[in-house]
Amino acid sequence: MKVLMMTNEYPPYTYGGAGVHVEYLSKELARLMSVEVRCFGDQQLDLNDLHVRGYKLDMSGYGCPRPLQSIFGSVQRGLDFNSSGIDADVVHCHTWYTHLGGILAKLNYGAPLVVTTHSLEPLRPWKREQLGNGYDFSCWVERTALEMADAVIAVSHETKRDILRHFRVPEERVTIIHNGIDPSEYRNVTTTDALVRLERAPAGYMRDCTKALIEKHAEKIAATTITCEIAEEGIEQAKGYMEEAMKTGNLKDLIESLVGNKQS
Repeated sequence: MKVLMMTNEYPPYTYGGAGVHVEYLSKELARLMSVEVRCFGDQQLDLNDLHVRGYKLDMSGYGCPRPLQSIFGSVQRGLDFNSSGIDADVVHCHTWYTHLGGILAKLNYGAPLVVTTHSLEPLRPWKREQLGNGYDFSCWVERTALEMADAVIAVSHETKRDILRHFRVPEERVTIIHNGIDPSEYRNVTTTDALVRLERAPAGYMRDCTKALIEKHAEKIAATTITCEIAEEGIEQAKGYMEEAMKTGNLKDLIESLVGNKQS
C-alpha cells in the first residue's frame, strides 16, 4: 500500500504544528507502507519507504496583489502535485494550502481522500486582513475538500465538534486521532542547566517574561528540549524587550502580552 501526503510544511521549512505532525506521522507510516510526501520547497529525501519531494514555485511573473500570492501559489502547487503523476492508494492532505491538490487527485485519479484538520478557516476571521478576498478562497477550498473527503481526521474532540458545526460532514466520517509524540525525543531529562540559568533572572515579572520568551524561541525552532543555549537566546531577547519597555513606559503591556494574564 502507498500513501501520498500533501503538505505545505515539511522540514526544514516547518513553522507550526502541522509541519511537526506531518514529519512524525510520515516517519511512523513508513514503517508500515510506502509513503511519499509532496510539499512546498526544495526538499528531497529518500529513506527506505519514505520519499519526500519539495515543489518549488516561481512567483517572479505574478502581477496579483501581494495578499493573493500565497493563494495562487498554493493553487499552482496543487496542480504540480497532480500533473507530475499519482500512483498512491490514498491521498492525505494537511491544511487548506493542499486541499485543492487533494480535490484534483480524488476527481482525476480516483484516489480516496483523507483530510487531517489542524485548524479551521471559519474560526480564523482575522485572516481576511492577511489574505484579502483570498480568505474566501481558503474557506471555499477547505469546505469543498472536507465535505467530499472519504475520511476526516480531527486532532481533538473540540476540533471534531467544530467540523460538525461548520461543515456538512457526516459524523461517522470523522475520526479523532490526537497528535502523537516520539517518546525517544520527548522524555524526562535530568539536566537542569537551563532552569538554573533562568533562575538568575530576577523573580517575578522579569523571570515570568523571560520564561515566556524562552518557550516562544524553543517553539519557533521546533526544539524538543530547552538547552542552556536556547535559554541564553531567550534571555537576550528578554533583555531587548525590557530595555525598550523601560524607554517607552509600556512595561505593563509587555508583561501582559508575554505572560498572558492581567496584572493589577
